[in-house]
Amino acid sequence: MNLFARPALAIGFGAFFLCAETCLHFESIVSLEWAEIPFHDWIVALVLIYGAVKSRADWRDGRPYQAVGWALNASLLVMAFTGHLEELGTQPADDPWIPEPALVLIIGIMLSIALCGLWSTLRSTTGPATRPEPPTHA
Repeated sequence: MNLFARPALAIGFGAFFLCAETCLHFESIVSLEWAEIPFHDWIVALVLIYGAVKSRADWRDGRPYQAVGWALNASLLVMAFTGHLEELGTQPADDPWIPEPALVLIIGIMLSIALCGLWSTLRSTTGPATRPEPPTHA
């Protein structure tokens, strides 16, 4: 099984995405600005985590859920990447926490991982390799 199709990578990526969006929108969450709270990002991250956990338990039944999770993450990241790419040449209104070129690079790397995860999950027909049971001595 390819590295990008592994459920452990999907769980880690989903958890990172969940934490990153929570930290990025922390002020909106604390002040309860409902329109700014990233519910859609949280749902997408949780779908990927759920799919990976399900794939880890049973690859055949969980693989479609993991693929959907990767696809949803990739779609959000495509929109974020193109949106920040447009803003790359403009002057920021305030002092950003992360400079725009670095943010575009980070989002681009995350998008690449999500697309590789999607492609690998769709292409992989066998589940993660399991360790054989150790022999028991009677």
